[in-house]
Amino acid sequence: EYLSEKFIIFKFPKTNCFKSRKGKLELLHGSNIAQLFKSTPLVKPDGTIGKGTDLLKDKVTAIYFSASWCGPCKQFTPLLKEFYDKVNKDKQNMEVIFLSLDRNKSSMEQYFKEYMGTWLRTEYDQELISSLAEECDVSTIPSLKIVKDDGSIVNTNAREDVMIHLDDDCEGLLQKIFLKLSEALQKQSILKTIQVRNSSFVSKLITDANLLREDGTKEKASELLKGKVVGLYVSAGWCPSCRVYTSKLKKFYEEINREKHQFEIIYISGDKTAEDMLEYYQEKMGKWLMMEHNLSNSTNVKNECNIKSIPAFVIIDKKGDVVVSDGRNQVNGRVIYKEMAESGDFLEYAIRNTTINDVNELIDFLVDEFLQTEPMNYGLKMSKDSKMEKIKKMVNDPFLINNSFVAFSKKDGKIVGIRLISLTKRDDKNEGNSNDEKISEGQKLINNILYSVKKDLWNLLPENINVLVRTEFSCVSKDWFRKGIASKLENEGNDFIKKKFPEVQGIVAEASSIANQTLLKKKGYTTLKESFYRDYGIPIGYEGSDHIELMVKLF
Repeated sequence: EYLSEKFIIFKFPKTNCFKSRKGKLELLHGSNIAQLFKSTPLVKPDGTIGKGTDLLKDKVTAIYFSASWCGPCKQFTPLLKEFYDKVNKDKQNMEVIFLSLDRNKSSMEQYFKEYMGTWLRTEYDQELISSLAEECDVSTIPSLKIVKDDGSIVNTNAREDVMIHLDDDCEGLLQKIFLKLSEALQKQSILKTIQVRNSSFVSKLITDANLLREDGTKEKASELLKGKVVGLYVSAGWCPSCRVYTSKLKKFYEEINREKHQFEIIYISGDKTAEDMLEYYQEKMGKWLMMEHNLSNSTNVKNECNIKSIPAFVIIDKKGDVVVSDGRNQVNGRVIYKEMAESGDFLEYAIRNTTINDVNELIDFLVDEFLQTEPMNYGLKMSKDSKMEKIKKMVNDPFLINNSFVAFSKKDGKIVGIRLISLTKRDDKNEGNSNDEKISEGQKLINNILYSVKKDLWNLLPENINVLVRTEFSCVSKDWFRKGIASKLENEGNDFIKKKFPEVQGIVAEASSIANQTLLKKKGYTTLKESFYRDYGIPIGYEGSDHIELMVKLF
């Protein structure tokens, strides 16, 4: 569930500013980036070694911190490759250096070979990568920085720029994103050096700027913000974690202004177009204020407020100075506390067993939620029609419908999470095999990869294990993510299974999403076998997953 929010927090060890080599002290901090352009060995796609003096000459250079174990990295890397190929279509204008945070050399090499193609990389050197990460102030991955041969960083948020401009025509793309931005950042740096706060972008924003209301009318910020606490919200509709957080921030905004309008939020958009900004605003935000669309607004606010990733929410004073820099975490805590207090028993949902009366709602849930969130079905664009026959057959199975579990909303009784189970035994000779020729091509691919792991289940288990319960479907509604529902369905479901079916010796699941694989490992499951999507013609999941795991927990 933690991985599903599309970002990873990575703690880097602090490194000393100096390192002893052959009895001498050499300055490390501030020099490692520059050394990439000089003496640091760079590995070319064919495995040979080159030097930055030759490989990076006259090119815009990006350094890319990433790892194969990171779901968001595996989601962003193909997009970066697409961007790289586009800007280098006619001439090699840009180079990317992969800086691996993988746990071992073989994982790094496999990730590079599979995802990155013709980029460069450093040799596997954790000390070097750690030093570079500290020098670049990297706290989340994936992280993309545009750097110069003198060691300076000219774009700290290049990942966001790639996401915004990926669909643009390639002509002048680098100039548009990186080179002009470099000049802007240099000017910004001068402003910071002489500390001209009264002429800062943020101070002008809250006094002189014309802000947009919900109804599309404009008014001067000084009038709209008079007597109010002000928060700046930097976000974008293309950012999945932003969309999740925006719903929480909206709850906070409505609650704190319930009796008196004392708190105002200004939305600063990182969306590519004004239309994208407006669509996201109308869908998620309600009654906040927002700036007119201009991507430089987002860049200026992030630079002045020291914002390194989005979504970001900061509270400012009347001069434009940041007084609360971690507003995102503070709002999260406030919203969660309020939800717990209102629910009485600290949860707004409960778990129960399924009954025959749930059949139609379960079918709707699988179509509306499961097909939209399970990576293989989503990647293959499985439709209601292509899955309906299989779904109806599964849901009408007597064991499944009378012994599975759902989470339901206490407010309206609606199903918000499911865990549908079946019984499987060693003497079942057709484990996972499907000869149904009427199914769609996409379903055949899914059946094939499922069969590849299911067929070996009993060979991988001790001979005295003969009866298991299988989790056929596990899914939580998109609007109910990160509330512990999947974990609670797992815990309460297993307790029920142990009591009702003493002959059952454990649980088996074929987990495809990174979130589910992570959850089950935390719950004590062991991975018996893996099968990779690429071997079965299945696209990489939208959240970065690239394989399915056969996972078992014995009682």
